[in-house]
Amino acid sequence: MTDTKTPKVLKKEEVDKGNSGAVVELPYVPIFDKETELNAQDVTVELPNDTKTTITKITHSVNKELFFVRSIVVKNHMSKDLGLYAKAEVHEKEMEKCQIDIDRYYQDPEAEHQDQRKKQKCDKALEDYTKLETLRDEVVKKMLDTFRHFIHEDVRHIFDDLLSSKLNITPWVNLNVVEETEEELGFTLWAFEVIWMFWMCSVFQEDAAEHTLEYLLYGIKKPRPVAPHIFVRRMKQLSNYIPYLSGAYYSSQATSQTTRTEKLTYPQVAKLALRLCPPAWMTAWKMLKKGML
Repeated sequence: MTDTKTPKVLKKEEVDKGNSGAVVELPYVPIFDKETELNAQDVTVELPNDTKTTITKITHSVNKELFFVRSIVVKNHMSKDLGLYAKAEVHEKEMEKCQIDIDRYYQDPEAEHQDQRKKQKCDKALEDYTKLETLRDEVVKKMLDTFRHFIHEDVRHIFDDLLSSKLNITPWVNLNVVEETEEELGFTLWAFEVIWMFWMCSVFQEDAAEHTLEYLLYGIKKPRPVAPHIFVRRMKQLSNYIPYLSGAYYSSQATSQTTRTEKLTYPQVAKLALRLCPPAWMTAWKMLKKGML
């Protein structure tokens, strides 16, 4: 997922501009946490295709990127290796179809009740919806149990507290720090994302996505010892982290106008990299685009 050791030979001052008061959640040069890396617990997992993979248990660390990357690895394991996200998604899409038939019947109850075929269709949709909901809940529960399994015992209680304080209870405090009293948070894919964002907030600030984007745009400079392609690769890596981070969209800061903070596109990364590199590179790039080189 990432090579958090590669930039270790660099000094922080060689990359960071040192903007006063700027929050850096995921620095270009990660903080080296020797104790956490030495005490890492690896788990060997057998995959559905009869191959095996090794996953390192998630724990808190001075190096936030270790926590972050290990969490993403587990999330991707559930999604790509086990296919759990796709299974739950299929169930939810089928539930939406059932809901359409149910809503259509109850739009005009008096008229619809006269047509037994429509009533039978509605009854069948209700029955199918209940079955699909049970199947979806089982998959999401497995997702949460799998994620919990890969959390180090020292911090597992944090995840357990999230589950007990958010799922299937009323009231519960949502990501916008508003108390929900009307509707419980069931075992849905949305619920999994809610738990994920709260899990991120156990280490990062609630607007970590915005701070990471700001850091990329204004907080770093190209270090002289680093080759351009390595510098760009690290920038792309940090940018790709943004969708996974807790952000203002999911926080108490959110308003009706708040949008999700998106990662930089490849052209944006390239443009940013040129701006951070020596001016001569920008001149050479412009000449290359015009066919002069």
